[in-house]
Amino acid sequence: MVNILEKMLIIDGEKYYKHNVFTKYAASKDGNIINIKTERIIKMINCNGYLYFNLCDQNLSKPKIYYQHRFVYEVFKGEIPKFFEVDHINNLKNDNRIKNLQLLTKKQNNEKSNNKPVVSTNIETGEERRFNSITKASNELHIHIVSISSICRKMYKSSKSKKDGCKYTFKFLA
Repeated sequence: MVNILEKMLIIDGEKYYKHNVFTKYAASKDGNIINIKTERIIKMINCNGYLYFNLCDQNLSKPKIYYQHRFVYEVFKGEIPKFFEVDHINNLKNDNRIKNLQLLTKKQNNEKSNNKPVVSTNIETGEERRFNSITKASNELHIHIVSISSICRKMYKSSKSKKDGCKYTFKFLA
């Protein structure tokens, strides 16, 4: 566990904690990241719902893309072990408060994602069906889990069922 008291700064009344490796940056428990020298909050870039920034540090030969949730996790909990991923507990990719972040194995994270309810739409008939999880939709329609997940994330448009030969689209249920 990281001793965060040694790394604390107070800027504009908010507590920030320095990163162990990238010493030009600090994070708050609310997920804000600042440049320590300029005392400015870093503007994040959105990529498929995840927020990232270009990290420039003396420890790097060139700027590095760094995801906000990973940076915040590292500041408060330490290095992310190999084969683990930082998960958003409430499934909101832009909620990078430390209390919303947890470590999961890739398998655990995939299982969590595959348990989300989805609705399928048959492109030919327009018929909609609700499923309690991506896994259940996959088993029922004979469409690969990764395909359904990718369609829900708008990476693919549709996929063909091996069960009935029809094309389907999918979206997560709110």
